[in-house]
Amino acid sequence: MTSLRQSGAVETLDATIDDYLAGRLTADERSRLETLIEENPEVRRRVDVLRAQEEALRHLGSDILDEPVPDRLLQALGLDD
Repeated sequence: MTSLRQSGAVETLDATIDDYLAGRLTADERSRLETLIEENPEVRRRVDVLRAQEEALRHLGSDILDEPVPDRLLQALGLDD
């Protein structure tokens, strides 16, 4: 396989991988990508990188989600009832 660094190839692959990770591919598309992942270490690494990024973003800020909303913000929004 030629390098993924060809013009637009990485962006197209990333978009396909994003759809794959989100479950938006058809069965045929998923099967083709999974074959490519098995056969190409460069693609496998790209999937791993994007999966790790997605996981990191999912947890970003999770430590503050349970903190109470400050009273002054509730007041500013008119929600201090």
